Amino acid sequence: MKKIIVHIGYPKCGSSAIQYFLCHNQILHGENTEYRYFVMGKEGILCQQQVMSQSRRSLSGYVASVGSLSNALIALQDYLAAHEDNDFVPIISQEGWGSNDDIADLKRISEDLNGKVELHIVGYVRPQISWLQSAWWQWYAWRGDDLTLDKAWKWLKHTVKWHARLQRFQDIPMVSLVTPRLQDDQHDIATDFLELLGVEPASCKPGKKINLSVSQTHISIYRRLPWLRPPHDSRMDHVIQRLLPHGGAPPFVISRAFATEIIEEVRQDNIALADSLDISGRQRMMDDMKWWSVEAYAERWADRETLG
Repeated sequence: MKKIIVHIGYPKCGSSAIQYFLCHNQILHGENTEYRYFVMGKEGILCQQQVMSQSRRSLSGYVASVGSLSNALIALQDYLAAHEDNDFVPIISQEGWGSNDDIADLKRISEDLNGKVELHIVGYVRPQISWLQSAWWQWYAWRGDDLTLDKAWKWLKHTVKWHARLQRFQDIPMVSLVTPRLQDDQHDIATDFLELLGVEPASCKPGKKINLSVSQTHISIYRRLPWLRPPHDSRMDHVIQRLLPHGGAPPFVISRAFATEIIEEVRQDNIALADSLDISGRQRMMDDMKWWSVEAYAERWADRETLG
């Protein structure tokens, strides 16, 4: 049975940094295990040279898998069956693969692949308030309609109950392990991923932060030229970031009262998430008040009052 590590994201949880790192470190060596990174392209699994070539041409510096997780697994299984040299653990990654559709697809193909592959699901997550702040400026602020933050949260709140979302993978027979990991400002996410694999970071090319939240500079430009930033199209973000890298953080759009509502909405799921982490991860989460208290964001409201 072939073990496959599946990094499923989620969006705005450091997925781009992991994918950038893996594109530039496609083969990793643990103590007793070799890992190889695979990318699902439009026509199937990309070879190493294609991944590197497309990464160099990309504005972001990396290339991500496209399509559904089930299609990627079937293509990877076909690739492995056609190559005798497969004494390694494959890694695949895409931040959309935690969606309802992908989980349903996994259940659908589970009978065909069960007994052939064994999936280790890895999901990085972050505090919901900072996630929503980042998501608003990445996707929703540029829609040009009457969407409010309140309405966006009503759509999104079920998607950031991280423990509940990850638990759904446990019901799929070919999933042997589900591992939640934390994404925060104190830990480099690529280094954390290597720690999970048991790979020495010093043996790899360095990664970097990718697809950061928009800055005050982005906002100023997009408000003057809104056609530059269609919803869900972040290509111009990368251009501006390269040309004007020091723009300052965007305005904090979540009020204290709204933050209190968010904390209470997700508290029970966050408690369950903390219980599912390893010992060090659980301690990190319990110590990080951004998961538990609005007071962790008090400085952001003070900044907003000063600007206002």
